[in-house]
Amino acid sequence: MKQEVFEIIKSNLETHLNNCKAHLDHIKTTEDLSNISVKEFVALKSFAKAEEIDMTEICMVDLYHILGMGELTMTQQNTLIKLFKEYTSYRSDLKALTTISSVEKLPKLPSRSSYKLHKLGDITLISKLRGRTTDDTEPTVESETVETYHDAKEEAKAMEISLNSIVFQGNVMSFNIEDIDTVISVVNATASRNKILTAARNKTAYCEIIWEFTDGTETAIKAFIINANKACSIRDKLKSKGVLK
Repeated sequence: MKQEVFEIIKSNLETHLNNCKAHLDHIKTTEDLSNISVKEFVALKSFAKAEEIDMTEICMVDLYHILGMGELTMTQQNTLIKLFKEYTSYRSDLKALTTISSVEKLPKLPSRSSYKLHKLGDITLISKLRGRTTDDTEPTVESETVETYHDAKEEAKAMEISLNSIVFQGNVMSFNIEDIDTVISVVNATASRNKILTAARNKTAYCEIIWEFTDGTETAIKAFIINANKACSIRDKLKSKGVLK
């Protein structure tokens, strides 16, 4: 594969991996989860749901096409598999977090899963625990099939409709914190979530946009897009996702 093409794939995968690290590396146990604020809890569950859907599509569709059609060099293949292995280590916890129905019923973290192969032998795989090695967590049985991908696509469409706090007025975009990953995807897929939040606290520029929290609880953000062409581009991308009419 041409190196410039590989770097695009690698960079986008690293963005997903780094988002998982930013959201989950400080939450390794159920106790960690119980100690975060309600605002953090809402944002975490929203992220987990969106990332689980993205991970399903990345791993069930993109990965096998890249491996089968990408003509990767051995170095590229090893680099990519290493990244995928680290990225998918978050899947069990992402799935556990999406099942939370109330703060009184928190899942046991870290979680792990077992999966029985469909076509390549009577073999059951068990994932390792993220963040520690002691095997005291009962694995959740995974039953993923090709239908899982179709379900994820339908959920993604539903989320694009429901995540609709994003409003445009001229070059100013307003949105709730729960929609920040949707905003990142249209502003700059490699943008840092933490840098945006820091900029919003300080009312400073990042990615040609001045960010600002508009409430004391840091749940609502205004983005003043400096470049008019960039504003049009972001608006068009949101329309293509069905977020804006």
